[in-house]
Amino acid sequence: MQGLSANKFYKLNWDQVDDNIQSWLTAAHVAFSSLFPAEKELYGSVFAGNESVGDAVLAAIADDQATSLLSVTENAVARARRAPERLFRVLDVHDLLTEVLPEILSVFGDRSEVAKRACSALLKAGEAARGALTSLETAIQKEPTKATTAGGGARAQAAAQRHLDAYVLAAWGKVLKAITAADGVEAAVVEAVATQERWVAADEEMGEALRAAATATVVPMFRMFYRRHGAAVRLTPGDVNAMIGGLFAGLATDSSC
Repeated sequence: MQGLSANKFYKLNWDQVDDNIQSWLTAAHVAFSSLFPAEKELYGSVFAGNESVGDAVLAAIADDQATSLLSVTENAVARARRAPERLFRVLDVHDLLTEVLPEILSVFGDRSEVAKRACSALLKAGEAARGALTSLETAIQKEPTKATTAGGGARAQAAAQRHLDAYVLAAWGKVLKAITAADGVEAAVVEAVATQERWVAADEEMGEALRAAATATVVPMFRMFYRRHGAAVRLTPGDVNAMIGGLFAGLATDSSC
């Protein structure tokens, strides 16, 4: 994300954040997994026999850059908290931080400010993901699908439609990403189904809408994947369709308002 500072990133609206987060993920991955370790190795060679001096030089040069990258994470995660439609991006950030954290600890030291910020950002990303998922589950369980007030029909057609869009991104985002990358697809499908087996719908209409949304998005993409890699794939498009069809069979029993 060349030229986009943490302060500028903080001023962006969510759509702009969403447009830029992938480039940030790429930049952060390269920086934390390659550039900073290479810098540490260089200073270790230059100041051989005096490791503390090498570490001090590295800190003077790299700490601000590293904390700036982490500030972007913190700002993005803070605005994604408890927003179901933003869960997919939070999970991307969480996965990246999980991957690069060992390198951060190795390069900067586990007591450094960079390491503390990275650990804090990872924890906050996990909390934001859980909060967004909780909001999504609550919406699935509680959102009425019918309106009783004048003009309510159009409004009822959000909130549910917004939840359906959020549901597809949150519950099937990793599957769609795996299909695009042609890597780990079956494991992602199994994980997504296992997670959703604990979910219930507010009523049969909502359950049908959720199944239809998943089927319309996931099955065609899986079918294309299967056509290219079918010989090495255990699950068939029919299997995936049946797995989706078995979701949300139970209904919510809480009748409170």
